[in-house]
Amino acid sequence: MRTTSAFQPNTNDLLQTDLSSYWKLENTTDSVGSKTLTNNGTVTFSTGKILNGAVFSNSTTQSLTASSVAFGTAGSISFWAFITTGDTGGYFFD
Repeated sequence: MRTTSAFQPNTNDLLQTDLSSYWKLENTTDSVGSKTLTNNGTVTFSTGKILNGAVFSNSTTQSLTASSVAFGTAGSISFWAFITTGDTGGYFFD
């Protein structure tokens, strides 16, 4: 039988190995690099599952953007999103 445990924040920095940028979205700060996000349209930050999270209202004018992020020959992007309303035609990446 599989057991579940509560999600715990990364406390030993293993998730940050070889990353060029890492945004926890507790704010706009890059936790491993120097690429601070630009807050467009006043995205707010509020209590999340672990610490804070970014809150986007149902608006097409809100976004968090970064200056050029180079992947080299390969790279990945991962994130978790909690959608509280139906899809209204928005998008995550532009």
